[in-house]
Order: sequence, then structure tokens, then C-alpha cells
Amino acid sequence: MNQLNRGILTMAYGQQKKYVMMAKGLAQSLMLHSPNITRAIVTDSQDSELNKLYDIVIPLNPEWGQGMWQKLYINEYSPFAETLYIDSDSLVVKPIDGLWDLFAGVPFGVIGKQISAGKALNGKIKDVQEIRDKFNVDSLPVFNGGLYFFQKEAAITVFLAAKEIAKNYQSLGISNSRGKLSDETVFSIALAGHGINAISDPMGLTMRTLRGISSPIEIDVLLGNCSFIKEAKLVEPAIVHFAGYIGYFYQIRELTKLKLATNFNLVNHQLISTSMNIFFDLSRQIYRIYKSTKKLTDFKSSQKDNHQVM
Repeated sequence: MNQLNRGILTMAYGQQKKYVMMAKGLAQSLMLHSPNITRAIVTDSQDSELNKLYDIVIPLNPEWGQGMWQKLYINEYSPFAETLYIDSDSLVVKPIDGLWDLFAGVPFGVIGKQISAGKALNGKIKDVQEIRDKFNVDSLPVFNGGLYFFQKEAAITVFLAAKEIAKNYQSLGISNSRGKLSDETVFSIALAGHGINAISDPMGLTMRTLRGISSPIEIDVLLGNCSFIKEAKLVEPAIVHFAGYIGYFYQIRELTKLKLATNFNLVNHQLISTSMNIFFDLSRQIYRIYKSTKKLTDFKSSQKDNHQVM
């Protein structure tokens, strides 16, 4: 495969088909907001729609491990000289062509901050000072692994270091809450060992997750807007990383909008957005009423049973 200059890479694999569904939505959002960026996906799915949504479909290599181990090989998967990796459970709500300028000059880029003490990465690193002492580094970059930038050749040593660290992740005490590998921890240590700091984005204009938000989320992928309050700041990211079931209602709603606009070639985005907002809000209200009614019915039933026993 001839190496291309720049492009987006994502992954969707495993038995859960939801990741393929999310990857389709990511592609559709990229086609809407950054259509000139080449899109590539690593997958074990045979879904033919992926070939229409992605310019390059790359077969998953199962020999490279399961789960997060696969992310340690994204440089070997990537057909690009410069890659922007985005987790498949993300949506692009604004043009992201300018992100390459943000990462100019770094072989491997992450959005975040540096810390030198305490816990890090949602507790995956329990003692930053201990890791600093073990690896003789001044600080660690902390970030969300839903967005990585890397230069294929210049970042080789970072990936090699990450793989070596990953071999000993359990003894280093850097596993996640389920005792599994976290790509963020090994890349954090590998980057620190290379003297590469996280790139700051204090305004929240690049990528943000919904973890820890303190306001409702305002998002419309078709109309190109997203905002919410996180860490006491109003952020308006170009990429929203849903990261699990946080914000799942909004994710499904926006995926539905994209599917309607793309599959049926509907150009009236305002009409689609308004219609879907009303439909999903009504559905959520009906579900809440159902849950409340069921809870009350179950309570009355339990009280009746207790009375009969007495």
C-alpha cells in the first residue's frame, strides 16, 4: 500500500456490533464537516457499508492481541505519513482540518496537561510520583485516548516504548479498574520518557469527553454545534468522545440524524434536527413516565405481598 500524506484512522472490532454502528456515524460526521480528509478504518467486520463510508478498510490482525492491545499497533495499521486517530465512539461536529497545525512539530501528540503528583488518568495511575521515580521522568501527560496524532516514522520509538511498558503493566500497577491494559497509561509513560508533553487546549476546542460535565449537553451534529460545561468552563469541542454510555441518549439521537441525512440524501438539516429532537425528547419523557409507573406498581405489589405474609 502506498503511503498517503494525511488521514483519519479509527477502529471497530469485536463481537459488539455497536462499534461498527458508531464507526459509521463517525465517518458520516467526517464526510459532513471535513470531507477532504481521507478516512481509514481497522475492522474485522464484513459490513459492506464500511467500504462506502471509508476510503480505506484495513483488516484487523488478531495476532496483535485483544482489546486495547490493538491500539498499540495503530502506527503499523495506518497508511498515512501523519495520522489523526479518533475512537469510533466519537462524532465530529465541526471541521477538524486545522488540527494538523496544532500538532505541527511533534512526533506523537495528545491533548491534555502535565501532572507531577497524585493520581492520574481516572485512577489508572495510582501514584504519579512512583511512576516518575521508576522511569526517571519529571512529569506525566494526562489525556483521553480517544484522540491521538502521530507521524508514522518519527513516532516509531514511542510505540516501541509503549509496547515494552505494556508487557509489565500489571506489575507496574497501571491497569484499569478491571485489571486490564489501558492504552492511555502506557502511552503517557512512553511520551514522558521521550520528553513529549501534552498539548494544552484550555478552551476545549479540540476533543472532549462527557465525563464530569456539570451542565446539559447542547449538540447538533448536522448544524455543527456542541457545548457543555466541564471543569467549570464552557467548552465547544469539534470532536465529542462519548466514551461508553455517558450521553448515550444524545449519541443515538445524533447518529440517527446522520443516518437520515446520509442514507436518504436529505439536505434540509434544520428540519431533520428539529424533527429528531422532538421525537427523541418525547420518547425519553414516555420512558421516564413508564419507569416511574413501574416503580410505583412494583412498590404496591411488594407492600401487598408483605401484608399477606403478616
